[in-house]
Amino acid sequence: MSNRTFSFCPSRREIIAFDLSLFLAAYGPFLLLVGLNIFVYVKILAFGLTGLDDTTLIASGSAYALSYTSMLRVFSTMLAPDCFQFFYRPLLMISFIVDAHLHPYIPFIFHATNIVIHAAASCLLFVFLRKIDYRPATSLFFAALFAVHPVLTPAVAWIPGRNDSLLGLFVLASFIFYFNYLQSRNIRHYVLHMLAFAGALFVKETGIAMLALLLISPYLVRRQQGAARHNYYCFIGWILIVAGWVSLKMYAAGKTPVTPAAFVSLLASLPSLLQYLGKAIFPLQLSNLATQKDTTYLYGIIAGVLVALGLIFSKDRRNGHVIFGTLWFVLFLAPTLMFRNDFKLEHRLYVPIVGLFLVLSETGIPFVVSVRWQKGLQILAIAVFGVLAFNYADVFSGPLAFWTNAARISPRNPWVHSGLGMIYANMRLGSHALQELERAYELEPKHTPNSSIFAFDLGSIYMDAGKLPEAENVFKNAIEGGSSNFSKIYFLYGSLCRRQNRLPEAEQFYKHALRINPHYIDYYKGLVEVIESQGHNKESALYRGMIQRLAKDDGASLMYLDAASARWLSGIMNNKTRDAWGASPQLQTR
Repeated sequence: MSNRTFSFCPSRREIIAFDLSLFLAAYGPFLLLVGLNIFVYVKILAFGLTGLDDTTLIASGSAYALSYTSMLRVFSTMLAPDCFQFFYRPLLMISFIVDAHLHPYIPFIFHATNIVIHAAASCLLFVFLRKIDYRPATSLFFAALFAVHPVLTPAVAWIPGRNDSLLGLFVLASFIFYFNYLQSRNIRHYVLHMLAFAGALFVKETGIAMLALLLISPYLVRRQQGAARHNYYCFIGWILIVAGWVSLKMYAAGKTPVTPAAFVSLLASLPSLLQYLGKAIFPLQLSNLATQKDTTYLYGIIAGVLVALGLIFSKDRRNGHVIFGTLWFVLFLAPTLMFRNDFKLEHRLYVPIVGLFLVLSETGIPFVVSVRWQKGLQILAIAVFGVLAFNYADVFSGPLAFWTNAARISPRNPWVHSGLGMIYANMRLGSHALQELERAYELEPKHTPNSSIFAFDLGSIYMDAGKLPEAENVFKNAIEGGSSNFSKIYFLYGSLCRRQNRLPEAEQFYKHALRINPHYIDYYKGLVEVIESQGHNKESALYRGMIQRLAKDDGASLMYLDAASARWLSGIMNNKTRDAWGASPQLQTR
């Protein structure tokens, strides 16, 4: 690259020369990337919770924050197992624990950490691209695009999106230290690589895709075949770390982590790869809760054609980089498609999009225009993406904005209507809540496990509205339709009977709920009240003992939202921030 200089002063006597190559080689890129992150995302520091996953995860984190020594327990526990029974992410939970320990009642801390992680990942991407032989200007462009890309906004503005940004941080660090080790054979780089590799696995299951990419990277993008061929120490380290991770995960889950149904789900979700491609190149009509059925394939088809043409007409295409980038994109997305749900969340593109950048960098598109126009178009792309990300972040400012946008973009998904209905219920907008929850109940096919959840939500709102016959009809239909293993239906049915003074029936429903789930402390409390109301004090003593036992068990506070956690959540969801959500005209129209 030529050492061109640019004058910032009109007078030749007072020329201040700026050497672009020195700027790119020093700390300038990192300052620029951090500045872009702050500019786009600083406003999320004032955001609250959305009501999806963040309440459960942060409540769990606040319970563990009571003692740092209890952090070790996350390595033997699935992520909030009552809600996320397939996810093993101990380092993600530890990050929440540390934030909660700093100040458990202010979402500001959690949002600030998300910004810091994203800024650090953007800087590491710049270093990673330089390691695989990209010019400084090209590396800086893609790192800046990564920093402001709207499709990655959920990973920053939504607190639970941290699982992917933290994964990206460890993945990029692992590759950087791996390449350093292959070049220098320095033991320090080896240790740092292994720590980052393990960190990626213990943040999110998707990190296992690194193993295949690490094996082929020296042959495709680094040209270090000789160094990799005799890389026995890395092979041993990877095997030991993966074996330890699998063992701990299986111990925590108590069952085989991957089932044949997961591969069936993967095959059914493969077309969504095209949707993800479209969103990465044309970040339009983004949804915080995107679904496969409500997302268009048009942008993905156009993007695929453009990328294919760019590769065909590329003069200096490096096939190794193209293959490596394609595998990176597919392998890091594939594990997220193995879960049987319709949601195709955008923040899952956080790590895969790096592979897409590698492919785009090898296209012939840049050669169509002059160098001056290339730089202008790059700056324009960063500016446009930055504005889109800045505006899109508002969707994550609070529960009303979050769920309203989700219902607008994904209208055929029952979950978004259920979520919006519960937000309306919290705001005491009963008619709106019933409308959304009835819509969710209609959209979900009956006799499915999910229908039990929507029946529970709808029935609870009917009860709050005093429509007990309607609520009882919903509960009866749910139980007859296959909700025999959903304990909350029986618990709520028991509460309905207690309100109608049908105490023997209430007692039976509470006991049935406890047979399904004997760990939920509120079930015991309801049962004790019913039993004592019937004068059976001797029998209630047994259940009071169980309440005391569960209250002393830290695991109960992790796995279930007990009364203390509920009060903690109420302090966040019902404070002035929530009042501001309800009063904001901008959010009400989203």
